[in-house]
Amino acid sequence: MKEQGRDYERKMKGWLYTFWTCVILLILITLLLIVRCERLEYAEVETYCVSADDHHSDFPKFMQVKEEIFVKVFFHKSCRYDPQPQGMSGWNKLVGLSQTINPHRNSARWAWRYDHDTDMIKLASYIWINGVNPTEQNGGIEYIYSVPIEQGDFLEGEDWTELYVGYINEYWKLLTGDSESLGTKMEVPGLGETFYIEGLWFGGNGVPEQETCVSYAFGEMKGFRINTD
Repeated sequence: MKEQGRDYERKMKGWLYTFWTCVILLILITLLLIVRCERLEYAEVETYCVSADDHHSDFPKFMQVKEEIFVKVFFHKSCRYDPQPQGMSGWNKLVGLSQTINPHRNSARWAWRYDHDTDMIKLASYIWINGVNPTEQNGGIEYIYSVPIEQGDFLEGEDWTELYVGYINEYWKLLTGDSESLGTKMEVPGLGETFYIEGLWFGGNGVPEQETCVSYAFGEMKGFRINTD
């Protein structure tokens, strides 16, 4: 009887060990599905400029990327301009993704303009779907928030703004920093996985009176990601 009791006790211990091992493994797998095991690394800073009396910048054309871009931007003092002389009430392109080289077909981007009253840069997001801007009734954009213009040395990391543009799980997502409360999310099925990067372009309906420059540092996720939503 004593031997049978010890066998029973050993079996119970084995079952309990197996049970709690499975519970712990389940918890670990759940955590891996929730947590992104990755880190964001930024490349070297590149500064791009629009010449006076022009719309186009020297931002590289026709660069392609998979699904998403992470970027920090820095607005130099030259981004200050007087909107009155030419009625420059429009938005300037900052950064975005486009399915084709036609930016007004299927694309999503961040835009900017200088607010003379507050001495700040206003940021906005807007999306084109099959040649239509679904927010056109609001002036074609969704105004997000204001960010500082150059106050200190950009090499010291002051006054940088973190932005995100991605096409994930058939949704366009435009985010500021890590907060999904400041941004845009819109379902657009079937756009594929490869996109063209759009960069600095002035206008709207006006051109700058002086050379206008914005610095960019593009980021890349290192490590692995299980949850991509």
